[in-house]
Amino acid sequence: MIPIPIYRDANVIKMTDLPKEIDIVSVFHYVNPGTDQDLFWETLKNDYVPTLHERGQRVVRTLDYKELLKIKTNTGKDSTTLTDDDYHAFAQTLIDTYMTPWNLDGLDVDMETNLNSEEVAIISNVFIQLSNILQIKEGSDKLLIYDTNKDNHDLFREIAPHISYLFIQAYGRNPQSLDRTWETYQSDISSTRVLFGISFYEEQDNTNWNDALGQFSEEKYLASRAYQYAKWQPKDGEKGGMFVYAVDRDGKDYKENTIGETDFAWTKRMMQTLEESRLEKIEDITIEFKNSRNELLMSKSLKAAYNSEISIEIPNLAGYVYNGDLSALKYTVKQGPQTVVVTLSQVLDVTFEVNGGTAISNQTIVEDGLVARPTEPTRAGYTFDGRYVDEAFTSRFDFDTTINKNMTLYAKWHKQALSYTLSFETGEGSKVSPQTVLENTTATIPPVPTRDGYTFDGRYTTDQFTTKFDFNLPLNADTTVYAKWQIISPTKPTEVLPATGTANTLMNVALTMSVLGGSLIALNAYMKRKSNTN
Repeated sequence: MIPIPIYRDANVIKMTDLPKEIDIVSVFHYVNPGTDQDLFWETLKNDYVPTLHERGQRVVRTLDYKELLKIKTNTGKDSTTLTDDDYHAFAQTLIDTYMTPWNLDGLDVDMETNLNSEEVAIISNVFIQLSNILQIKEGSDKLLIYDTNKDNHDLFREIAPHISYLFIQAYGRNPQSLDRTWETYQSDISSTRVLFGISFYEEQDNTNWNDALGQFSEEKYLASRAYQYAKWQPKDGEKGGMFVYAVDRDGKDYKENTIGETDFAWTKRMMQTLEESRLEKIEDITIEFKNSRNELLMSKSLKAAYNSEISIEIPNLAGYVYNGDLSALKYTVKQGPQTVVVTLSQVLDVTFEVNGGTAISNQTIVEDGLVARPTEPTRAGYTFDGRYVDEAFTSRFDFDTTINKNMTLYAKWHKQALSYTLSFETGEGSKVSPQTVLENTTATIPPVPTRDGYTFDGRYTTDQFTTKFDFNLPLNADTTVYAKWQIISPTKPTEVLPATGTANTLMNVALTMSVLGGSLIALNAYMKRKSNTN
C-alpha cells in the first residue's frame, strides 16, 4: 500500500495522473493568499474523486492536529467539562466539513509536536468519536489515519485501537533506525497497519531529506534511501506498505523549484521493490490439525515465501478424514509467524443391534453426516417398532439428525398377538362354525347343536368324552371339541279306560253275577273292552 499526499493546489500534475497502483491519496489544503480555490475543490469533487474511486483508490483529507483542539473554542469548555456528547458532535462536524462535501473516504491527522496532558485528553477523545462514527473497528471502508514523525508516545497509545493506519514520517533518517522506531510501536499496533514514508524535495524548501533526488536511474535508485525504505521489513512481521510525500515532485533535484510533469519513475520503482520485499520474505507457518472439539490431533511446521500459495496435505490419521472444501487447502502465506488450523472430521462407526431380528450391516459415517436408513429387519412372531439409541428404548433415533460420535442403534420389537382355531366336531349333529381365538383369551359358547333322536350332552376335549371343555379357560393352542349325544328311548303302550263310569259298574255287576250264578260265559261277555292303541 502506498498512500501519496498531494501538497500544492496549483500544479500541472493532476491527481488522476497518479499511478493506478497507489492505494490512498491524501489531499493537503494549501492556498496562496488571494488565490481562488473554488476551481480546485470543484475539480476534486467532480473529476478527481470519482475517477480515483472508479480505479479502486481512496482519497482522504489531511488535517493538522490543531483542528481537533478547536473543540474548546467551539464549546467554550475545557477537558474537565467536555462530555461524550460534545466530542461526538464535534467529530461529526469535522466529518461534515472536511469529508462529506467531496465524498472523501477518511481523515489523516498530522501531529508533529509534543503535547501536554490536556491536549492528549482532548485529541484522543475526538479520535475515538471519529472512529466510532466512521466504524473503523467494525471494518468499514472508511479510513482514520494518524500521521507523525515521533516515536511512540502517550497520544498514540490512547488512539491506537481506533485508527486504520499509522504513517511514520521517517524523512531523511538512516534506514537502520527504522527497526528502533518500530520497536517503540510494536506493542500497541500490528506491523500491517504501519507505513514508513520518504519525501521528495519540495519547491522553495531548503530542507534536503536526500531520500530520492534527481532524474531516476537504476544505479541512483539502488544507492538511495528510498530503496532501503521500500525493501525494509520488520523482523517479526511485515509492514503495511510505505508512503511518499510530495509525489508531484518525483524526479526533481534539490532546490529545483520549477513545476513540471513527472513520469513517477521513482514512485513506480519503489512499489516494485515493496512487492519484491514481500515475496522474498520467508515466513514460519504452523499447521494444526484439530477435531471438531478443537482438540489438537497433530501439528507440523514449514516455511514458505510471503504471498506464495501452498497446498496443505492432509495427514493419515486413523479415524479422521478431511471433509471440507478442497479449495480451503490452498493457503496464501501472510506476513509474520502464522498458524493455519485445519479441522478434520471423525470417521464414526454405526452398529445395529437387531435383538433377534435379521442381521443389518454396520455403517461408517463421516462426522456430521447422516446414517443411511437400512432395510427393516424381520423376526418371526414379532412386529418391528423402530430403532433406539439406548437399550431401554427411551429415545427413538432420528435418521434426519447428523451424528458426531460412534453409536449403536437398538431394534425394538413388539410380540405379535397369536390366534388359535377352536373347531367343533358335532358328528351327525348340526354344524357349528369354528372360532378364531386370540392367545390367552376365552372362546365364545356357541349355540347348542341338534340331532334327530338324540339329546345334546355337552362338549368334551376328546372323542372319548372323559373331560368336558371349559369355556372359561384361555385358549393357547388349536383345539377341537366334541359334541356328546344321548339317544332318546321309545315309550310303551298303556290302556285307556272309558271316559265314563259305565264299564266299571258293569264289571262289578258281572263279577257279582259270576259269583252268584256261576256262569263264566256271562263274565266274558261283559269284560270285553277296547284296548288303547295310542
